[in-house]
Amino acid sequence: MVSKPANNRTILIADSSRDNLNALGKHLKAEGFGILAAIDGKQAFGIIQNKRPHLVLLEAGIPNMDGFDLCRAVKENNAAASVFVIMMSESADGSLEEMAFAAGADDFISKPYRMEELVERIYSVLENRQKPVISPVKSASVPQKRVLLVEDNELNQNYVEAIISDLGFTLDIADNGGTGLENFLTKKYDLVLTDISVPVINGVELTKIIRAKYSKDVPIIAISGHSDKEIIDRCLAAGMTGFVTKPFTARDLKTEINKLFPQSVSEDGWKMSGIADEHESGNRTYNYDHAIEIAKGDEQLLKKWIERFKEILQNAVESVNSCVSMNEYPQKNKIFHELVNYSGYFGIDELRSYIQELNSIQQFSKDKERIGNFYIKIKNELQKVQAYYDGIV
Repeated sequence: MVSKPANNRTILIADSSRDNLNALGKHLKAEGFGILAAIDGKQAFGIIQNKRPHLVLLEAGIPNMDGFDLCRAVKENNAAASVFVIMMSESADGSLEEMAFAAGADDFISKPYRMEELVERIYSVLENRQKPVISPVKSASVPQKRVLLVEDNELNQNYVEAIISDLGFTLDIADNGGTGLENFLTKKYDLVLTDISVPVINGVELTKIIRAKYSKDVPIIAISGHSDKEIIDRCLAAGMTGFVTKPFTARDLKTEINKLFPQSVSEDGWKMSGIADEHESGNRTYNYDHAIEIAKGDEQLLKKWIERFKEILQNAVESVNSCVSMNEYPQKNKIFHELVNYSGYFGIDELRSYIQELNSIQQFSKDKERIGNFYIKIKNELQKVQAYYDGIV
């Protein structure tokens, strides 16, 4: 029997079956392991790159990048190559075992297995074939950049953090413009990303202060849920360098950053693991896969985001109902800003398009009937979205 080493190790369980995830996770937690979970290969690779677990229990048939492709990707990635992989399969086909080892797996086990046997395999791999931890490789020609993000939305913070990490940059986060300014004055930054509607000092005013008193040169990219020409012009007039509209893809933000630091993104560095690079298209109206990926297997964090989104939906329904019943429509409705913030993560693209069209109409028209009709469209769509997410536990 293999002796059990002192246990301070983390295991990622990558399996599309939530029953398997729960059973394995419960047992391995009892063994003292830290547990991460992923339900598809793409999500698993993102967790591996960002969390660097000691070992991955990998289902061979996992969707969205099967186990063999994922294993190869891990072993070929300089930053993740030290991660052990034990491949699992319900098939006892010997060719699958050969394929697993050919892909770089450290061990292979067929289902159904005895839990005691799996635990022994895990300890065997961790103890007998220990590999040195390999630090992420930084190209000598690409010095690490320090980025300041000024953003008060936790989901957006997590998303940007994953993108910046993927580029090999370091990130500091401030949840309001006042804290952002303090950070800027105490540290040296190569880039500032700021939402234009953050509290205390908004992004536009923060930029004006930085440009007037502290720096004419540090690039500042605006992040906004609105893309009206008037807003973009205000940002550029304040001294901002670029503009990204929420919800943005990893490619969108990387493109803006690459304009400033051309060597920061290689041709094969466009696609982020664990982060949806393009919003899904098709008829899946309310798809929150994007939020799942950003949560990186943290079910409690995902649950927290969904509950917060439900609160926003309820507040939006109440606000819109009140506006419709009173036939009064404010020029700027704060709840719409929050909805646009969450739209890309929770698959509410149609609702977002209604809000953006309404904002455009209100800039040029005072026609209450026309504006009211848009509020009714938004109200009806809100009810559909709310009904869907009420069913998500």
